[in-house]
Amino acid sequence: MATGPISFVGGVGGLGPQRIGTGKSIPLAITRYFRRNEGTTDYAQFAAPITLAGDFEIETDVLIDSASDGVVIGNSGSVGDLLLVRSNGSLRFRDTSATDIDTASGIFTFGVFAKLGVRKVGTNVDILMNGTVVGAGVSTQSTTFDILYKYASGLNAAGILANLKIWDNGVLVTDCPIDEPSGATIFDKASGNNATIINGLDADRQQYTQQETGEWLGQEEFWTYGVAESTGSEGTFNVVGINGGSASALKTGVTYRGTMTTSGLAVGELRLKIGTDSASIRTSINETVTSDVTPAATNLEVITGSSQPNAGASGLISTREVLNVA
Repeated sequence: MATGPISFVGGVGGLGPQRIGTGKSIPLAITRYFRRNEGTTDYAQFAAPITLAGDFEIETDVLIDSASDGVVIGNSGSVGDLLLVRSNGSLRFRDTSATDIDTASGIFTFGVFAKLGVRKVGTNVDILMNGTVVGAGVSTQSTTFDILYKYASGLNAAGILANLKIWDNGVLVTDCPIDEPSGATIFDKASGNNATIINGLDADRQQYTQQETGEWLGQEEFWTYGVAESTGSEGTFNVVGINGGSASALKTGVTYRGTMTTSGLAVGELRLKIGTDSASIRTSINETVTSDVTPAATNLEVITGSSQPNAGASGLISTREVLNVA
């Protein structure tokens, strides 16, 4: 039986449950920062190139927001040397000579974390996802990386990278958790070959807490609202407090957990509209409703439902980003 703290690696972020003293497992709240790459002009440049001439292995946790091409790691001066998530849900590794090794399409789920990897032994190359080989090929060339989130021809990734590790002939040469709370530096704990973020913002970083399900929840944003009148048809923006939708800078393609509480509502219906009508949460008389939605637009609004509410109703809204894990 265990007599002291024992921790073990498990899932995105590194830590799983801990066994303390008696050998019993207890939930442990794990909190960390993730950086979301916006995907137009932002990327990160390593201080020095990482050249892999022999056997190597790469692994990193990847979440791409929506179905678009996104480079995970690449080379700023070459159209070779990359690990790419393609818009059709396939993965591609390319060496210095631009030899491509591809997986089947549809294996990568957008909007969900997956652990991706490339392993080369001799001339044999495997592409891995969540520990399973999903593609294989042959490469006789070396590989050199020096940037994250893009390569020489662009294809900037919109999403999150975390826990990047690279082994060169069995030696850990790159270890970047990418969990910094602020600043323009991604720190390399293995060799000090830090990367500098170009065109990034501190606002791209957010703190998340891992749940027992494995998913990560971002920090909550709260708003209050009140019904100023009870007239109008469905879709009339006759609610004060969030009227017009400027209360939150939502991101398209990102999953949100929205909660809406209504009080003082004697008749009718209110709806929390997150982005579009298809991404909405409806509440009726004095209830709390929670749902996960993925907006296609960035507005957040409280609007009337088809059954008009009475004046004087009020409530509370919260939203949290949700990072799902495969």
